[in-house]
Amino acid sequence: MSSHPAPYEHHMTVRVLRLKRLFVWLPMAIILFSIGYTMVPMGTFLTLPESEVSFFLHSFGHLLMAGGLWIVANESVRSFLARGNGGEWHIRLSQERFLWQAPRQPYGQETSFDLSLGDIERCEYRRDGENGQLRSYWVYPQDGAPIRLKDTSGVNIPKIFELLVERGIPYREVEP
Repeated sequence: MSSHPAPYEHHMTVRVLRLKRLFVWLPMAIILFSIGYTMVPMGTFLTLPESEVSFFLHSFGHLLMAGGLWIVANESVRSFLARGNGGEWHIRLSQERFLWQAPRQPYGQETSFDLSLGDIERCEYRRDGENGQLRSYWVYPQDGAPIRLKDTSGVNIPKIFELLVERGIPYREVEP
């Protein structure tokens, strides 16, 4: 039995990601819109109610309906923009190399690279923003700019970092 960790491999096509997003976000949008629609009493859609509670429910209902419509519009546009893209993510971490190939897609641009593990200075986990709620993962090549890793494709970045550390790459956490 080998003492080397098994390679990590992840593939995801833009088409599959697009379908996953549609199956998650469109039902969410329908639910938001439906809940908002039930909060606005019939015949009062464009009128303001007289009591404060009714005003709050009426306004919140409109807000939920607008949120549902925004989700439908946003996901529809992104799905339309991704329709002709046949690309895929191919992420592979072996004993010697770290490959990250990302396609052009409308869900946020990513940097593609193919690095020897000896060319990686360190990997870094950052917590930014108020109370550290924003998190990001970075790889620092020996020669070159830091590369931010994004989990758009559903890749398990904490698992990749765990495997990088097992392979001897230094790891650092940066707190706000």
